Amino acid sequence: MDRWMVVAASLALALASSTVRAACADPMPAPGAPALEPHALRMAVGRVAGGELWALPPSVDIAGDGAAALLARAAVAAAGLDVDAARAALRRYFAEPAGDRTLDATAWSIAAGAAFAVGDYDGAARATVAWEAVLRRDGRAGDADRVARSHALPALLADAPPQSLEHAPRRARLPLRRDEAGLPRVQASINGQRQEMVLDTGANLSVLSASAARRLGVRVAARPASVQSSTRSALGARVGVAERLEIGGSVLRNVAFLVLDDASLRLPVVEGYRIDAVLGFPVFRALGRVRFEPDAFVVAPAPAADACAGAPLRVRASDLFVAARVDGVHVPLHLDTGASATFLTARFGQAHAERLGELALRERPLGGAGGVVRGREAVWPDVTLELGGRSLRFPELAVQTGDDGFGHWGTLGQDALGAFASVTVDLEAMRLRLGAPLPAPDPP
Repeated sequence: MDRWMVVAASLALALASSTVRAACADPMPAPGAPALEPHALRMAVGRVAGGELWALPPSVDIAGDGAAALLARAAVAAAGLDVDAARAALRRYFAEPAGDRTLDATAWSIAAGAAFAVGDYDGAARATVAWEAVLRRDGRAGDADRVARSHALPALLADAPPQSLEHAPRRARLPLRRDEAGLPRVQASINGQRQEMVLDTGANLSVLSASAARRLGVRVAARPASVQSSTRSALGARVGVAERLEIGGSVLRNVAFLVLDDASLRLPVVEGYRIDAVLGFPVFRALGRVRFEPDAFVVAPAPAADACAGAPLRVRASDLFVAARVDGVHVPLHLDTGASATFLTARFGQAHAERLGELALRERPLGGAGGVVRGREAVWPDVTLELGGRSLRFPELAVQTGDDGFGHWGTLGQDALGAFASVTVDLEAMRLRLGAPLPAPDPP
């Protein structure tokens, strides 16, 4: 068995041990739904793997045994956290690789993302190595270098014990406070010690400051890593593992954290503002279903009467996206409860330049781990956001310009999420459900 097949076989086994199945997927195609011709299907699969998570609509039939059809099913299943289906399709593809380097690279990108999404960091690291190798053989050195940089984090986590849920989520209602930046915070327990944490669905991993990690007895690896934040392309970090994390009666073991220098988590929101701990996507994935309210965080709320109600969610690696419409334009927005503001990225602006027209420009600071950078943004006035049967009007919406470093189309932040009486993130049904709109605040 050559190196390709060794990596593929071991990846399939790793995915088999990390199953997550979505209870409610996007509607399946109706009988007689049209099939895409081979070239169009290949292009659509590449777009899904590249972050356009709804590029293969439910109205398209992706049945069949061809390489592109297998990867289409794998991509859609991985995006829906249906790892059993993604694993099955990838295993069939890897059994007889197409010999097409573009498809091979797409296959490994899907495999890497699926593994990372369910915390199989060893599988993600090995898939990333194979992905990089295919790109280099294809002469795509720039893409290979980018993938190589993304390998650092799963490689550091590969030897860590896997996160596990010791006590399954039970319904619990925790007091929630909004900090000076409008971010939601609750009390949790790490290794038996209380710790206030920011609830951040947009964080690929949970985060601790170096001082908090020491105080909480978190095991921190000696080897440093370089990670990307919203304001820095290379931010020094280490990986730590908390033996026990408890939130609302749910207990998780071996929770991975990025450990950052304290200075990287001090933001100039107000004097002395800092973040010591962030609860990230892997913990939300383990909890399954949570609800945000203005003053409470509910773990494992009762399921909705209609599990499929609400806006569809999809995942790329451990980035969570929700299907939305911005002034009628379908766009996947990064669901980020750790972001104060909703905005669109330069990728959106470039794709819809004719729609935006000539907009006014302004400079604006962007804060995140690692500090604040100044950028330019266009100001799109009077924009309507539609989301899960609800609509929200923005007097203006920022559209980033130039190379903003974001690989996605836009972010859904607290200014939008906080406009509703509740926000339920259901990673079992893969739906975002919004409560009733809250009254608009009185003008200052």
